[in-house]
Parts: sequence; C-alpha cells; structure tokens
Amino acid sequence: MSRLPESLHELQTIFDRWSESIQNYKDMEKRIFYIGKEMPALLLNRQLFKKILTNIVKGRNYPDARQATMFTNEFVLYINNRRLFSVRLYIYEPGQYSPIHDHNSWGVYGCVLNTIEVVRYRREDDETRPGYARLREIERPILQRLV
Repeated sequence: MSRLPESLHELQTIFDRWSESIQNYKDMEKRIFYIGKEMPALLLNRQLFKKILTNIVKGRNYPDARQATMFTNEFVLYINNRRLFSVRLYIYEPGQYSPIHDHNSWGVYGCVLNTIEVVRYRREDDETRPGYARLREIERPILQRLV
C-alpha cells in the first residue's frame, strides 16, 4: 500500500512504528498483544479519525472507498507491505449488522464512537457438509468508546 497523504502524517507514523515493532515478533500471540496495547491510543485520537472521515465524505483518495472489500462499510486504512497486519475501519449505522462470517486471520478491534455488540460463535460440526455449519453462541461483548 502506498504511503498515506501528508495530512495524515501522524497516522503514517503510527503504522510505521507498528510495522517496525511487529516484524520482530514471530509468534502470533505476541503480535496480537502488541497491537492490543497500541490500539487504545489510536482509538482515542479523535482528530485523526475526524480527518479520515472527512476524507471519506469528500471522496478523497484516502481511504479509497472504491477498493473492493468484503463489506460495504469497510475501509482499508493500511496494509503492511510484508502482510503482517492491516488496519481497517468499519462504519456501522444504528441497527446495521454484519452477517455471521468466519475470519482467516487474527484481529484486534475497538470502537471510536458509540457502542457495538459483537456476537461470537464457535463452530461445532466437523465441516464436512457443504453449505452447513452448526454454531453455538459463546459470548456477546459490547465494545464501547474509550473515554
């Protein structure tokens, strides 16, 4: 992914620091822990998110709203050039939801504004039957805006 616009130099600095640090961790758990420690400071930077949202509303090149993603409410903010991690922004309207889906990677997430309920499931079948999954709900954490 190319470098971010100069107006978002602070965000580029954050992602560069994360990239430099995370490449030293070969263990996925250590990467998750590191990003988990770093994420709150990013989420609390309201001015940075205001700039990002302004760019989206004004149709600027960053973040590229035309980039194909899994979800219509997803914006790619950064992809590490070694593909060690990416940073994505999801914008949910009240009552909006994502259908049940699986992930092919690890993730750390948080909430910039308001709250979001996450429903987590565990798959309980043996995955041999195409188009079928037996799921059990395991938790419903509520993500809240950090103060």
